Amino acid sequence: MPNFLEKVFAQLKRADGRVVLREICDDHFVSVTGRELLDQIQIVRLSLRNSGVQPGDRCALLAPNSIRWAAFHLALMAEGVIVVPLYSRQSPGELAAMMKDCQPRLIFVGESALGDAVAQAWPEAPRRVHFDDVLRQSPPRPQLPTRPILD
Repeated sequence: MPNFLEKVFAQLKRADGRVVLREICDDHFVSVTGRELLDQIQIVRLSLRNSGVQPGDRCALLAPNSIRWAAFHLALMAEGVIVVPLYSRQSPGELAAMMKDCQPRLIFVGESALGDAVAQAWPEAPRRVHFDDVLRQSPPRPQLPTRPILD
């Protein structure tokens, strides 16, 4: 029986060229198709594998809700990473306190200013990785298997 992520990935494959997510950015809509979202997930998964992050490691996800946030969250889960989603509107001091407690291996940030503010509150913070730095890469060819890591 397929697990949650396998079902999500199967639905995204079936959706292929159809819009599966849409968000408002500034004054316009941004949409992503099933194929585009799977490509983003693949890029993030490959980046995670190249970063040395292992299944069972914690990674913080610090960004407003967005299509990119969803891609990172799904990719982290697929790689067996423990996702630490953080509310981007909390104060940098509160965010730093929560991350000190969970000790993430990496902090994925959607906005540089937010990552910088957390780093000021927690100078010993682990490496921050900006969404844009990961997603500007090309999707891996051949594709990684969509099957999540289950260990």
